[in-house]
Amino acid sequence: MPLLTESHHSQLFSALLEAAPDSVIVVDKNGEIILVNEEAESLFGYAREELLGQKIEMLIPKELKEKHMQHRETYGENPHARAMGQSGMELCAQRQDGSKFPVEISLKPTEIEGEMIVVSFIRDVTERKRAEEANLELAQERLARRLAEAAQKRTSFIARTTAILHSSLDYQHILQRLAETIAAELSVICSIDLIDTNSRHHGVNLVGLAPSSTLVWDAAVELRKLHPEAIDSERFQVAELYETLSAAQAELLLIPEIAHATSALVAPMQLHGEGLGAMTIVSNKKKFAPSDLSLIQELSQRAALAVQNAQLYTESEHMNKILQRSLLPSALPVIPGAEVAVRFRPVGEKNYMGGDFYEVQRSGNTDWDITLGDVMGKGAQAAVMTALVRNSLRKASLEEDSPAGVLRLVNEDVIELQKNSEPEFCALILARLELGEEKK
Repeated sequence: MPLLTESHHSQLFSALLEAAPDSVIVVDKNGEIILVNEEAESLFGYAREELLGQKIEMLIPKELKEKHMQHRETYGENPHARAMGQSGMELCAQRQDGSKFPVEISLKPTEIEGEMIVVSFIRDVTERKRAEEANLELAQERLARRLAEAAQKRTSFIARTTAILHSSLDYQHILQRLAETIAAELSVICSIDLIDTNSRHHGVNLVGLAPSSTLVWDAAVELRKLHPEAIDSERFQVAELYETLSAAQAELLLIPEIAHATSALVAPMQLHGEGLGAMTIVSNKKKFAPSDLSLIQELSQRAALAVQNAQLYTESEHMNKILQRSLLPSALPVIPGAEVAVRFRPVGEKNYMGGDFYEVQRSGNTDWDITLGDVMGKGAQAAVMTALVRNSLRKASLEEDSPAGVLRLVNEDVIELQKNSEPEFCALILARLELGEEKK
């Protein structure tokens, strides 16, 4: 094949320039346009004659012209092949009609007859940007939908667990149901330990476990050993929230439910800095996500609150029973010639301490006074009034013989003691059982 002549070189260069898929603009060292191809004319909307001899900044939006000139001068000091916008800056060009569009630009400096020129390859990326924006919008919609579904699932889960915690004051029952729900939703095994404050040594009781079996129970004991600090009330605040189980530890448990476990989370059940217990969750997740940690911590706090409320109710119920018993006769007297029996049943499970009472006491040598009373209200205040009325009854029966006189003295005592407080009322029925000789 014969060598190309200079004329052939020129023709080949022109053909390659016009065949380029991108817009090609060549500028000299002063930034003046000296060569363009047809693709550049089509892209920018200018005729070739309108572009030649003009500054390249004519194709730059007005607000970017000055900054582009500074970049061009800096580039002229160290020209090298590179893509523009490498710093993450979005590149923008402007057509003859003033419309702006995103572009990608590559620069290639070269010398011709000792003069430096720069060849710019310009590509309109409008369609690609639109596709990227559409994909981004679609991804954002999918993410928003996943987040909304996750939030709804979390809200539903918290609602279900909250309903369990509020369903009963038997905390052992509700913690077992809570462990079952958590195990089904989040984990392989869930165990809940409570510190036994009634024990002299403050031991730990396992009160919730799922799945429930002898093997899982043994596994829970092993899990407790992995986190001794989580069940020590004095060091409760330093409990680790995440620990990866080693293969050896998993093998020690020797049960299918935990054979593939990889992580364990211990959430302390604390209120006001006081440790009540710990919630241990074993999972086959490699690592718990932050959302898992926050969810389980919230559940542990809610469980701690439910346990405390149940314990306070149990203590209050116990005190109410003791106080109620102290306000009633410890035993009924034996009355010769008569049988005495009583049935005292509070209305409702929570109303152990109230204002209802009865009294059977001797009046004179052969008579007996039987009193039924009902003090207004319930609780401690009613108990105080009950004690006052009973003491007043005993005192009045020593001072008065007639039932009417006894009630009159009791009434005077009640009124006197309530001079500086809100008035309270007591309904009394006093019956006298006369077993002596018939009176005329």
